[in-house]
Amino acid sequence: MSALLQCLAGLVLVALAANSHAYTLVTYNVAEFSDSDPERLGQLVSSIFDLKPDLVFVQEAELQTLKALEALPDTRAHYVLFRDGVSGLLPSSGLVLLAKRSLKPRLGSFLPLPSKLDRGALTLVDVHLESPDLLFWKSRDVRFKQVEALQTTLQDRSALIVAGDFNVFSEYDADEALPDEWTDVWSELNTEDPGATWDPKTNSMASLYRLLALSGYRLDRVLFKSDVLVPLSISRLGVGMTPNFSDHYGLFAEFGCVH
Repeated sequence: MSALLQCLAGLVLVALAANSHAYTLVTYNVAEFSDSDPERLGQLVSSIFDLKPDLVFVQEAELQTLKALEALPDTRAHYVLFRDGVSGLLPSSGLVLLAKRSLKPRLGSFLPLPSKLDRGALTLVDVHLESPDLLFWKSRDVRFKQVEALQTTLQDRSALIVAGDFNVFSEYDADEALPDEWTDVWSELNTEDPGATWDPKTNSMASLYRLLALSGYRLDRVLFKSDVLVPLSISRLGVGMTPNFSDHYGLFAEFGCVH
């Protein structure tokens, strides 16, 4: 997998039934790259699956995160786990995506499904864009190129969800980098709340990174494009926890699916 396209965890498809129920997802940067403590990761993974989400997008996962996932009976029984390019036992760029078996997930490209029950295939992409460098502007350029490559890959998809750690440090950059046709769920539903998911002022793990301890940033996002998905709610996970589960806060989003 090229460095430029490490934002892709593979295109995973799920079948959604219109008007059936609300669909929920969690995205979380679990920060195993910087802290592989199995107890912390076990608590974090358990907190995610206590919510019983339909979809889970994970970034910065390595061996301990996979062990924590496999230790949960519900994971094996009710979810299919997808990794990006595999090197030995580990995801090569830390991306893991889980989908409930009831959604009939599979790898592949978007394919509309002929159906009298309004069923269709939805493309899911877990992303972790380039992390910041000392000068910021160099990594900014790489992120813009990554989004451009991702948009090109997905341009023919009529329905998709792209979620994860975008490492976008301002709404100006978000407006410049992210495609207009991708709706940002937080911006859509929380116009007055900045929604920082990386905030050294409130998160003890984030405060350890002195270089970036400037202010809070909304690094993590849930974006979608669809004629039938309707965002119902979105909230941050892990806020107020002591100690914090990760240097990022997670996101929990809920969608309705209508005609």
